Amino acid sequence: MRLSHDDTKKLPANIRAKLREVNGEPGIRSKRNKFNAKGVRHEDGYFHSQAELARWLDLKTLQRAGKIDRLERQVKRSLSVNGKHIADIVIDFLYFEIEDGYAKAICYEDKKGVVTPEWALKAKLFAALYGQEIKLS
Repeated sequence: MRLSHDDTKKLPANIRAKLREVNGEPGIRSKRNKFNAKGVRHEDGYFHSQAELARWLDLKTLQRAGKIDRLERQVKRSLSVNGKHIADIVIDFLYFEIEDGYAKAICYEDKKGVVTPEWALKAKLFAALYGQEIKLS
């Protein structure tokens, strides 16, 4: 039987914890981040960490000030070589830097507390394929 998220919320805490321990229970998934970052819900959506939310709010302020434009979150790009799909990379932020009223540069930015070897490899592959570095903040 598959339990909905609302159904699991109605269960007592000790039962929810036990279901999380049992590693195959459908519908139950731990929200714990592997680096102990605390996810944050905000009117703009779900953020994987408080630092990511803080950076988003900074970027929104820059957008209102006219320094950047076309701000996006959680941008997915395909990493394919010779027509063969290798992986996808999800980058936290995409925006255009504005200078003298014109878009000067496109910026990809990721908020990382810990740079994993997997992410570093994806970032290098992204740079090779798209000719653009991902700025770490």
